[in-house]
Amino acid sequence: MRIAVLSLCLFGAALSAAPQHVSEVEKDYLNTWRTNDADFAEAILHDDYVYVGADGERHDRSWTVNMIGSGRLVYESVSIDRGPVHDLGDVMITLGTFRAPGTWDGKPIEDHLAFTLVWVRVDGLWKLLSEHNSKVDAED
Repeated sequence: MRIAVLSLCLFGAALSAAPQHVSEVEKDYLNTWRTNDADFAEAILHDDYVYVGADGERHDRSWTVNMIGSGRLVYESVSIDRGPVHDLGDVMITLGTFRAPGTWDGKPIEDHLAFTLVWVRVDGLWKLLSEHNSKVDAED
């Protein structure tokens, strides 16, 4: 958790514009599903955050923070393949894919998902406003 809090501090202080900093904090955020660091997720998620999962379900900030902290979904590792980053000033849209073996309620899973994340700058800090995941076919 100390690393995540340090990343969050650096994120707020150093992120006046650079997309590479968003990519680093984004990596830390995606790793919260591995570390179950609900405190970091709560700090980085916008109050109006919406998650749309690969199954089409929609969840809010509270559900996501609770799910991360619950340990129901635990990734053993997270591998990110960075896609384009669109810097629109106070909005940044990032795309990519990730692979993450792990467990869901103790049962083995292997997620291979494409993601789109929408970041907004609020009072000088970047917050994750929206997240959408889609399953990637085995052939891709």
